[in-house]
Amino acid sequence: MATHSTAEQRLAALYQQYCGHAARHISPLPAHGSDRRYYRISDKGHSVIGVFNHDRRENQAFLHFSQVFLESGLPVPEILASDLDNCVYLEEDLGDSTLFSFLTENRQNQEFPPKII
Repeated sequence: MATHSTAEQRLAALYQQYCGHAARHISPLPAHGSDRRYYRISDKGHSVIGVFNHDRRENQAFLHFSQVFLESGLPVPEILASDLDNCVYLEEDLGDSTLFSFLTENRQNQEFPPKII
């Protein structure tokens, strides 16, 4: 059962468990059309993405799909650690670009160029 701590506190605890030390910074990232809250967690030149989502079943599905996609060789962030009881997980930080921003930048009129498809 999830505790009443904040998303940041839950992510800080998972990060410490994963890395063996506390994070120096936890910064919220802009929302992108879902109830998930994203954070960049960093220390000593290394960063990961922390995710909080109150929907446990959605988290389970997302973690499963991510693993299947990764095992299939698709370029998705690796899931580094998860704590489903507290509704948080950590994933590989692939930078600031999102799928939506990439598609928006590369769309020609209403069509996607062949390199995307």
